[in-house]
Amino acid sequence: MNPGIRKVASLLFASIIVIVGIVALAPAGVAADGRLPLDLKVDGKDDPHVQTYFDEKNAAPGDMGLETIVLSNEGTDDGACLIRILSVLDYDNGITVPEDMVDGVHNRSDGTPGGDLSRYIRLEMTADLDGDGLFERFVADDYLSDVEGTEYFIGLIPADESITLKVEWQVSDADNINIIQSDICIFDMVFFLKPPSSAQFSNLVVPETAYVCDDIPILVDLSNTGQVTGTFTVNLTIDGYEDSQDVTVAAGETVTVEFIWHTEEPGVYRVMVGPLGEQLTVLVPPSPTPGGGGGGGGGEIYQPPGEVLKLDVDMWGMVTSGQRTAVGVLLQTIEAISADGVVTLLLDQGTTVLDYEGNAVARIRVDPEELPLSLPTPPQGSIIGAYNFTPRCNFDPSVVLTIVYDEGALPDGFDEQNLVIEYYSTEREEWVELPTVVDTAANTATAVIGHLTVFAVVALPPPQLTVSNLSVAPREVAPGDEVIISVLVTNSGGTTGSRTIELWIEGEVEKSQEVTLAPGGSRTIDFTVTRDEPGIYRVAVDGFADEFVVVAPGPSYWLIIVWVIGGLLLAAAITYLLLRRRQAQSESEHTGRPLRGGW
Repeated sequence: MNPGIRKVASLLFASIIVIVGIVALAPAGVAADGRLPLDLKVDGKDDPHVQTYFDEKNAAPGDMGLETIVLSNEGTDDGACLIRILSVLDYDNGITVPEDMVDGVHNRSDGTPGGDLSRYIRLEMTADLDGDGLFERFVADDYLSDVEGTEYFIGLIPADESITLKVEWQVSDADNINIIQSDICIFDMVFFLKPPSSAQFSNLVVPETAYVCDDIPILVDLSNTGQVTGTFTVNLTIDGYEDSQDVTVAAGETVTVEFIWHTEEPGVYRVMVGPLGEQLTVLVPPSPTPGGGGGGGGGEIYQPPGEVLKLDVDMWGMVTSGQRTAVGVLLQTIEAISADGVVTLLLDQGTTVLDYEGNAVARIRVDPEELPLSLPTPPQGSIIGAYNFTPRCNFDPSVVLTIVYDEGALPDGFDEQNLVIEYYSTEREEWVELPTVVDTAANTATAVIGHLTVFAVVALPPPQLTVSNLSVAPREVAPGDEVIISVLVTNSGGTTGSRTIELWIEGEVEKSQEVTLAPGGSRTIDFTVTRDEPGIYRVAVDGFADEFVVVAPGPSYWLIIVWVIGGLLLAAAITYLLLRRRQAQSESEHTGRPLRGGW
């Protein structure tokens, strides 16, 4: 910022905001004891229309404030608590200096009447859901003008329990901050307690018949009939076989969940997904026709009795073969390795290899792909090697793929430990990451695969944990009072990472916390400190600095009163003794008798 503008900006003042908490309930009848199913209290009150949480005047750029609000559910049912910012109103009281130095008028910068303050107040909300003093849930962090009307989920409040919401605001210190001088902003916070998410299943789709070793799709629609986004576990059971998926569904939305199942045993199976069930008949595929096909179509070719069937694996010229049955079951283990030793495919004896039509596969071909690929690139990371496997077929059980990577092909700053094998899904049109074991000594990446497509070794960007939004509250305390110092930690990298965050006070490490975040995750870290001696204490976290002040207590009024009374009594005693002495001298002079005693 230009020094002259900064000097002017330092003279600005803004009048911030009256925030009023309003409670909205969602009752669904009354329990036998007279209690509502959902009964929200805000700081112990039913409907605090007149509760003012912030009423800040003469706030300058960089100023901030903090309030904690206790939200309690005194109903009989668990509830989902939400907050919405409403009625954001900006006013300009007409003072033009130095605002007229910026835009010449005291209207908004877009020409509409009113102030601009809401565009320069950043509102951050975090929640302590378990009462441990750590505000572990990030609710919202944005400018007031951008959060208006948006509904944010705070957390679940079980019956007869409470959570704490921390609301912080800060006035921006932007270059054009002059336009908010003397502006006023008013807004409301509205709290809601709604029924939690609820799952409803419908439209179970199961094929009437299928063949052994087929990939059998099983589909079901999952709807969230609750009021907030929920994550549900969808369970599939088929005569002793079990599988499950965790699916996240927004409130009021419906998603289709797909399972893929296959079996080597024919029979009639009962398929259950949640409460829904259907019957599935699995058949043995028809035998190949002797001599069938004549000139070339796909499928298994009939072989006379005693003739050996093979599966060939062709690694761009290096062919490895193994015996198999007519229905695609390997009679011996095949370990196919490319001539340069870069790609290894290990198929154990007993593995069934069938194409998507259910036919036994006679030949697998592997070809290296030139970079860059014609396929879309992965959203995270960089491809350092890719290979195309054909035909598209399935393995049962899965087989092992090992790829040797070139360490020199890693982008600068990338770590070998962050390498993964990914495959391209043509159905989903996206790259899918596989659990990968990396051997940095042998420079290999290994994964278990169940089908063939394009596979690539991908270098994921390392974790990047950064610190921002340092806040200190309250900024002025008495000796021994607690001060909360908070920062926001964000992982903008491509892999999960950990970092130790240190709080420094007056040049020495005061406290530290270790935080672990998944890619794209963020978390607010709070440090609670106290000081007994008055003074100004400078704090720093990762290069961000601020301070708080410990104010010495004033003199005790009772002590002053005691000293005053004592002084008066002493003065009275001295005066009395002086008067007695003067009277005694007078009597001595009058009678001629000498004084006796003394003091």
